[in-house]
Amino acid sequence: MQSISIASKFLLFSQAAAAMVTLVGGIVLAGWWFNVAILKTVAPGLVSMKANTATCLLAAGVALFLLNERFSGVARKRTGLFLALAVFVIAGLTLAEYALRREFGIDELLFDDDTRATSTSHPGRMAPVTALSLFLVGAALLLVDRATRVARRIAMWVLLLAMLGILGYAFEVESMYRVSAYTSMAVHTALALAVLSLGIITSRTRQGCMDVILSDSAGGTMARRLLLLIPVLLFGLGWLSFQGQKAGFYDSQFGFSLVIATSMGFSAIFIMNVAHMLQIADAKRFSVQRQLATLNYRLEQTVLERTSELENVNQNLAIEIAERKQAEKEVRRLSVTDELTGLLNRRGFLLLAEQDLRAAKRAKAVRALIYLDLDGLKHVNDTHGHKAGDALLIESARVLKVCFRDADIVARLGGDEFSILAANGEKTEIMLTRIHAAVAQFNQGGAMSHALSFSIGAIRCLPTDERSLLEQLNEADTLMYEQKKERRLRQNAQRSIPSGADSSPNKAIEASPEIGAPDLHR
Repeated sequence: MQSISIASKFLLFSQAAAAMVTLVGGIVLAGWWFNVAILKTVAPGLVSMKANTATCLLAAGVALFLLNERFSGVARKRTGLFLALAVFVIAGLTLAEYALRREFGIDELLFDDDTRATSTSHPGRMAPVTALSLFLVGAALLLVDRATRVARRIAMWVLLLAMLGILGYAFEVESMYRVSAYTSMAVHTALALAVLSLGIITSRTRQGCMDVILSDSAGGTMARRLLLLIPVLLFGLGWLSFQGQKAGFYDSQFGFSLVIATSMGFSAIFIMNVAHMLQIADAKRFSVQRQLATLNYRLEQTVLERTSELENVNQNLAIEIAERKQAEKEVRRLSVTDELTGLLNRRGFLLLAEQDLRAAKRAKAVRALIYLDLDGLKHVNDTHGHKAGDALLIESARVLKVCFRDADIVARLGGDEFSILAANGEKTEIMLTRIHAAVAQFNQGGAMSHALSFSIGAIRCLPTDERSLLEQLNEADTLMYEQKKERRLRQNAQRSIPSGADSSPNKAIEASPEIGAPDLHR
């Protein structure tokens, strides 16, 4: 995994490299503009940086800065690519001039070359190695986004060519920065190309070797240390040994041996230093791993304990939910049940009867709606007390339960009123006869001191009837009251019979087959 801070430092280095190369190119162009020799050659006797070279370095530096990974924007990138293309074209034309041995008129396009006598085969023309390096630089900048790995490999070749020039100047080996009789690569050109190639390599922090170098692992740490220190160390020791030989302190054999010995010693020191750092890092990592393992173990134990507690809580909660559901079920049952008789109350009857009527309409079935009023309940309450009245209501409910099936809806609407919605409406007469028989059987048993009697109103509920349940209940209720009036008239007529006649109420109920059997309406 890459370290964000290290990657940011590498991108910052790329920007600094771009700025440095831009500054070098600008200073050299200023030297050509104002004809200041020191700005063109760095030191007397050295090869000057050509104007075209300075222009290409200036353009390449600006392009590298604009194409840095830290920046975004279409205009910025297009400008950078345009400058990279300009470098690619100028260097390519120069190489074509060398290859074809022709003049394209670009060598002294900006300034006339007044350094014709100093290692210059063609006035104003950059060295072949310089042209090749800038050509590769232009190609790398053009490919830095589209083919990052290819661009990075090209930049490494540029770095190699630049290092050959730097080593040639450092160790006075002219063949390393000069090709035959052609123009030599200037020393500050080699340095600028080396910095520029490093800037291109570090301008992208993804893919290839950068993933290893920028990682926060042990391999990344070792790569950053050794890649920076070993080249600087070897170059420094070699240059110091060369200066000692040049000053006559020792011969070349001794100098070569000295370089090898010191290189081995310093390399061993650097490697041991890096190994020590890696060991410290590994020790910290192992310590962190042990702490993490301990924390994980404690976390697992805590999770197990909390899981056990949660299971207990869930069990208790499940019990509470079951109890609550049972309580809610009981509440719902009580809300639709008459507490005294155990039958449905008015609310329950209306709810279930409406559903049953809708189902009957869909099935085109006939239902029977029977409305009953318990006769004499007020007289029983006044004479024998409410306890006796409640007992009479309970027995009435029991008689009705016996007379009807489970599919029939039997309810106490309130007070002394009952209602039944029977499933088989075609057999209403049979149902009424069954009620009369059950009432007569109950009265013959003498279970209570007062007789049981109902006033009944009954209608058939046809599937084509569009009236509501309440409207049909009102009709049955009306029929029930008409029958109650007829019975009262008949009872008054019986009271007017001479005293020798038998006027016992119980016997009257038993002997009257028509009592409780009203004429069916509809």
